[in-house]
Amino acid sequence: MYELSFNGLRNSGTFHVAAATKSTIQSDPKQIIGKVVTITGNGEVGYGSADDEPFGVVEQVEFVSTNDDDYVVTVAWGQTFEDIKCAGTENAGEFLACNGTGGVKTSVEHTNCVALDVDQSATLCAIKII
Repeated sequence: MYELSFNGLRNSGTFHVAAATKSTIQSDPKQIIGKVVTITGNGEVGYGSADDEPFGVVEQVEFVSTNDDDYVVTVAWGQTFEDIKCAGTENAGEFLACNGTGGVKTSVEHTNCVALDVDQSATLCAIKII
């Protein structure tokens, strides 16, 4: 297991990828880059379930070990992100939640994520995660 350190994190950090998410990206681990993730366990992130609160967006796959099936990614938060997959039915200003596949959807609850701009035809959002 790749050891992690959380000292001094400000707007990004390195986390292990949850088993459920690993199974969906196994053929190409880089497909997780640019996807929204949530906290799924101790030092662990993943796509989570629909309606989970977004934690951040994956910026980089840092480490992949086929021996112990450990995937480690850098996740950024506290900033804006463009071209995030959404349903296209969201509106600017709405709170957003995870959709369970690395994108976002309208949330019925207040979350740390808000839509800034929605391209309904391309089904892409610009979002702010605090």
